[in-house]
Amino acid sequence: IILMRYIHRELTVDTHCVDREQVITCVRDLHGNVYTSSPIYMDSVYIKDEQVIKRCKMVIERNTNVVYDKQSYAMHSIATDSTFFKLFNYPLCEGEQKLDAPTDAIIMRDYAERIFGKESAIGKDLVFNGSNITIRGVIDKPVCKTTLQPDIVVSFQLKKNWNRMITEMLHVLPITDLQAINSKTNVYSEGKQP
Repeated sequence: IILMRYIHRELTVDTHCVDREQVITCVRDLHGNVYTSSPIYMDSVYIKDEQVIKRCKMVIERNTNVVYDKQSYAMHSIATDSTFFKLFNYPLCEGEQKLDAPTDAIIMRDYAERIFGKESAIGKDLVFNGSNITIRGVIDKPVCKTTLQPDIVVSFQLKKNWNRMITEMLHVLPITDLQAINSKTNVYSEGKQP
């Protein structure tokens, strides 16, 4: 039973992705470490723009913090745009899943409870890496195991330069031949796209 539960859990990682077979990301090998990346770092782009339904840029920041009422709280964040919530289903608890303004943010329910207790998080202001953000929505964790585990999701527009590698998720048409693209790009080159 334990083995079956483990296998099931591993096979259902990120199943909250709306179209798992067609939502992709690029990877980049930097000195033997493989990271998710963005086509902007590629020498050549093998996916044509007309094959892309949606694009979603994001920056993942681990071990950062927010300040509320002069108290600092450690957290993990994702800087992205509203497209993120069209690619991944996170249950909405309160407010909305939109990052329209540069200062908009969405917070995980358990993290909101840690900071605000039983008070509503909607409309509350926090200081995130020196910038003011306002909570517009509260979301819950997906039912599946996920590689994306932010405490707060902030607007990508909050900063002009994130000083981190940008990851881009692409939702591509079903006719896109991902195996052919992978076979062309799967050639090791130091510091370049494999």
